[in-house]
Amino acid sequence: MAGFIVMKIHQRKNGYWYVRKRVPEDVRRIVGKTEFVESLKTKDKSEAAARAPEVIAEVDRRISEARLKLAPKRHDTLKLKPKDLHVLADMCIAYQVEQMEEAHHIVDYINHLHDLSDGFRPSKRAADRLLLEFLEARHIALSPKSASFDGVSSALLGKWDVLNEALIHRGADNWGAPVKTTLTEESLSAAGRALVSDERTISALYDEYKNEERAFTPESKRATLAKRFRDIDQVARWFIDHVGGDLPITRVTKRDVAAFIDKLRQRPKVKKPDIKALSLEEQVKWALENDAPSVAISTTQKDVKLFQSVFSYAVDKHYINENPFSGALRRIDRKISKAHSKKSGYRSSDLKRAFGSNLFRHRYTPVRKNDLDYGASVFWVPLLCYYTGARLNEIAQLHLSDVRKEEGVWCIDINPNSDDKRTKNGGSRIVPLHRHILELGFLEYVDEGRLLHRRSKSTRSHRVFPMLIPNTDGDLSAGLSRVLGRRLKQAGISNDLQPIHGLRHTFKTNCRRLNVPEDVHDAITGHSGTSVGRGYGGVDVNTANQVVQSISQVDLPVKHFKELMHKKL
Repeated sequence: MAGFIVMKIHQRKNGYWYVRKRVPEDVRRIVGKTEFVESLKTKDKSEAAARAPEVIAEVDRRISEARLKLAPKRHDTLKLKPKDLHVLADMCIAYQVEQMEEAHHIVDYINHLHDLSDGFRPSKRAADRLLLEFLEARHIALSPKSASFDGVSSALLGKWDVLNEALIHRGADNWGAPVKTTLTEESLSAAGRALVSDERTISALYDEYKNEERAFTPESKRATLAKRFRDIDQVARWFIDHVGGDLPITRVTKRDVAAFIDKLRQRPKVKKPDIKALSLEEQVKWALENDAPSVAISTTQKDVKLFQSVFSYAVDKHYINENPFSGALRRIDRKISKAHSKKSGYRSSDLKRAFGSNLFRHRYTPVRKNDLDYGASVFWVPLLCYYTGARLNEIAQLHLSDVRKEEGVWCIDINPNSDDKRTKNGGSRIVPLHRHILELGFLEYVDEGRLLHRRSKSTRSHRVFPMLIPNTDGDLSAGLSRVLGRRLKQAGISNDLQPIHGLRHTFKTNCRRLNVPEDVHDAITGHSGTSVGRGYGGVDVNTANQVVQSISQVDLPVKHFKELMHKKL
């Protein structure tokens, strides 16, 4: 494999370079293969690196198109209530009665009805045919293969006597006989109204948005997407409640949005489950009554931007002309920009307090009986984050096979190439290891892990930090982040620092002080960058190694990880 930071390519015996990517299991039937192997049509490594992104993008596009074919149609995903099925059945009966009354000759209509329903005998097939005719006449897009269609058809079959009685009365010239249906279109739920009117409600739009996002999201980022949807779900519920129900999206105004953002800013900063379970209105009322502090401005910004993306999707699809959330965050964005401009990475004094603390003097031992034993991860992970600028989860998810030599340099391979790994932008990169990491015995630690893995394989033994257990979102680092954050704050680092993410900022700050070109340190840290062409080149291992080795070495209480003493922190 070539020593490139930004992408992974490999060279075959014929000398040519190739891109290789596994096809996700859910679309293999559509794609017709288990992996893509695409030639870059060159034997030159630099030229291959330049061509690779375009080829990878094309492969990703083909996977996304295949996944979109599997996605259900919009109306099939509407969550109809059980009552909606009976309302639609009654509407179908009312439609058939209208057809009877508008026919020039009742006999002609009866013959038409008999043809549709096999002699007007009650059967599921007959109900399906009558329902299809009604749906087509009303331009209601409900797939015959959907569960909702099947439910309406079954409800119609259960009301067959009602339709039959109406037909008998009108065949006997008793045109004024009432039809024994009790449910009308006004009885439909919001989802039902969205189905028959074809006017998208807020929840219907959100369902469609989620379907398309799932279709175009690679398998390695599905867990992240699920967490994002859970966050949007909450904001969507609050917003629908705020505007007075599941309105059509065309009726949502900028005034609605401005008032909603004000409410979001007033909600309390609490962790009590009983308070968080309250509606937004109730939370704001509780905060005022108890003089509770409000959530951070950045929290409000995050919530609004998440939900704003749903309405941006509506604009892209030409469902609405303008996003009602557009411009709503300008004032908040300015406040956050000022706040962020004051933040930076670790200062020298913070580094001394952090790396001189007991975290790097004693072996980690759980304090409470039920605490997870994070073992050596509390020692190695902060150091790796400091010397590589990597994200916490990127380090936490490393496999033993991801630690290896590239062009004579010991490196870690940060990639999303298995189901238990993911990267923020879906890319891969090779990052050299600092000499201090090697001196501290990291390779010995990894070798011990490999030995244990060979002796007794388990679902976690293939990882560098097998003691880390994923949470419900598949995040390996959530618990470790809390422990490290608490311990580093106790060590006395500045209050405005993010304990672990601040190490990443520190790496970037160090690179700027060393006058490292931005595209080089962006490639090392996995930042997507802001310029159009960013990320389309390769940074070779030797260049990256020079940068990493230039990072100032931190002072630790030990010179080797085996010097860590057994003592509770």
